[in-house]
Amino acid sequence: MGARRQLEKVVTTMSIPSALDAEVRAKAAEMNVSYEEAVSALLRLGLEAQKQREADLDEMVDRFRATEDEGERKRLGEELGGAIFGQ
Repeated sequence: MGARRQLEKVVTTMSIPSALDAEVRAKAAEMNVSYEEAVSALLRLGLEAQKQREADLDEMVDRFRATEDEGERKRLGEELGGAIFGQ
């Protein structure tokens, strides 16, 4: 039943900026897939990237908390700040 649930599709409507639409259409043509398949693949990749970013951030926080070296703590603190605030 789990495999079947994964095959179920949902129809949704959303508005996206025209420039983004053009990028997705170009990517679909490049990948030789339909627009819908490209949107699905790009969403999947984006979600995976976000999960990886969160895992990397969690690992960095763990290293920050575990280190007793002040130099390393300062470096990790700056790295964390950059990761959190996009610097």
